[in-house]
Amino acid sequence: MTTTSLWFGNYDVAVVVWVSLVLWVSALDNGLGRAPPMGWNSWNTFHCQVNQKLIIQTAQQIKAWKLDQLGYRYVNIDDCWMSMTRDNGKLVADPQRFPNGMKWMGDYLHEQGLLFGIYSSAGVRTCAGYPASLGHERVDAQTFADWGVDYLKYDNCFNLQQPSIVRYAAMRNALNATGRPILYSLCQWGTEQSWQWAASMGNTWRTTGDIEPHWSSIVGCFWQSQQQHADQSRPGAWLDPDMMEVGNGNLTWVENKSHFSLWILAKAPLLLGNDLSQLTPELFSIISNRELIDIHQDPDTPQATCYVGCDKTNWCAPNVDGEHIIHESDFYICNPTTTTTATTKDDEPCGHSHHNNNNHNNNNNDEDYSILATTRKGKHDNVIVALIINWHDTETLQLQTWNAVQILGVAPFPNQRVMIRDLWKHASVRKQSRGGDRMVIDNDDDNDDDDDDDDDKFTFDDLQHVPIPPLAPHDCLVYSFTTIPAVAAVASNSIGGILDE
Repeated sequence: MTTTSLWFGNYDVAVVVWVSLVLWVSALDNGLGRAPPMGWNSWNTFHCQVNQKLIIQTAQQIKAWKLDQLGYRYVNIDDCWMSMTRDNGKLVADPQRFPNGMKWMGDYLHEQGLLFGIYSSAGVRTCAGYPASLGHERVDAQTFADWGVDYLKYDNCFNLQQPSIVRYAAMRNALNATGRPILYSLCQWGTEQSWQWAASMGNTWRTTGDIEPHWSSIVGCFWQSQQQHADQSRPGAWLDPDMMEVGNGNLTWVENKSHFSLWILAKAPLLLGNDLSQLTPELFSIISNRELIDIHQDPDTPQATCYVGCDKTNWCAPNVDGEHIIHESDFYICNPTTTTTATTKDDEPCGHSHHNNNNHNNNNNDEDYSILATTRKGKHDNVIVALIINWHDTETLQLQTWNAVQILGVAPFPNQRVMIRDLWKHASVRKQSRGGDRMVIDNDDDNDDDDDDDDDKFTFDDLQHVPIPPLAPHDCLVYSFTTIPAVAAVASNSIGGILDE
């Protein structure tokens, strides 16, 4: 058995040895989370104003908009659902909020073809101060199983400063012992070097503090997760930069679109956090992008790698004190590999930096834009999916062409061509004309991949001159690049240099 350096504060060697044995002997093997989970969670909009009526109405909206057919099936009840006291040692629902109880609630959701998610914390109290599961792991896990729970979000508040690795392993083992597959979501905030052990604990694991519905928070959560831990993401153990804020706060349509795109490429859980009774066709057009969802739900498509504009070290990483209510107070460190305790700083959600509250474009080590890309299996061969995003708060991004597209692995041989598709316009990029170093392109509104149509096929030389549309502040585009043989007789159509870094 190999050893690894993990943080255990002042805990003695016996605890460290015991934890090493826990990791070696047991692991999460529930067969769940082969693709990142999709659904809805109550916290971001409703906080403690959660009740049976809300959950029923939300389930009805999911069915009415056919969100379940897109993959949004988990309906997750966050904090504040429980009574302030246990009944014979067991957690019970607040009778005013959930008069029919949680078993009835789970049965109702299952009858709708949906899945039932619930919340607790690896501490003596939840973040809102309700009874939690530290020391009650086996009885609580069995209670959840008896209720038909399909998903457990397990928070980190009031944890008595006990090592996370011990507390989260205890609930993992308790869930395994019930015999019921329950997706296990670690809301551990990315502390105590969780990237070294969390993948053996949960199907998803938080890498950040809490997100809030404004652009700087969304960007901060994304970068903290992406920059530190992207290589740890895999089927059954996905990174979690927190639930989505699409449709919340004062986010613009462009910011909602970019937020959704970033979470897609990050292979993050797609958990809606908005009031679905207020869902508009415009917002629905974002969260229902089937082409992006298909990429997100493909287990063989890895989390995207950053290729351009990747140095975001001036974004401070949030951390939190386990004895404080994290939904109200966060504090920050600029080295996320360090675990510490500090005075809380109110009203600074995930992603704020101390020196710059909103506009991070003045950071000397920041690019004006970033390019991230991943690869997936396609009709012809591997398909490159690339995102370009404009970080500017006020300026439109004017990139000239895809003249560096080969860094993404799009480097067709002379006998190959590349088809480009705009995954937000749902249209192929087509050539109209070319003059010198500039090419005029157009989008075809249909979904036709007709191999006999040459105006949507680009040579390697063409790719150096394909213009990139201007991007408004905070906007993004997502393109797919499919390399195909130039003629049917060509036997090989492999992409050279395909994202193998």
